[in-house]
Amino acid sequence: MKANPDLIPTSVDWGPVEDDLDAADAYRNFAGRSNADVQSLFAADVLARAQDLRFMPSAPFRYYMKGFCDFVLSESYGQSRPWEVAEAFFSVAKSWVESDVAALAYLSQEVEKVLAKLVSKQNDYGADPDIFGNFSDRAAEIRRSLERPVR
Repeated sequence: MKANPDLIPTSVDWGPVEDDLDAADAYRNFAGRSNADVQSLFAADVLARAQDLRFMPSAPFRYYMKGFCDFVLSESYGQSRPWEVAEAFFSVAKSWVESDVAALAYLSQEVEKVLAKLVSKQNDYGADPDIFGNFSDRAAEIRRSLERPVR
């Protein structure tokens, strides 16, 4: 685990990524950037950058997921549509709940703020429940997973 999660992840935190094309792509897009720096990356293409988050090692993920939470809460979505932002967040959270719940649980307060916002804004975001699912149900599934003891 990273000693100071408030510092930009180093190449040591990323570890060897060259043999994993998805992790290497995430490294190319995020490495060395602050969370303030990556806000414009999320605004330009939230779906692609969220995909990067899914393939990062846990130390960089914890740092950049905090930046993603900040992005979602900011509502400064740039070219991204609000429903895309919500879908991207749910997708990343579900992926990490399934693969490394401890990494996501590390950010449980930030994640909870985002989940509460998404649930309250589903109609405003134009996210039809028949297409995107019920945000309350999706958030509840993530919350349940975060409440389970981490092994």
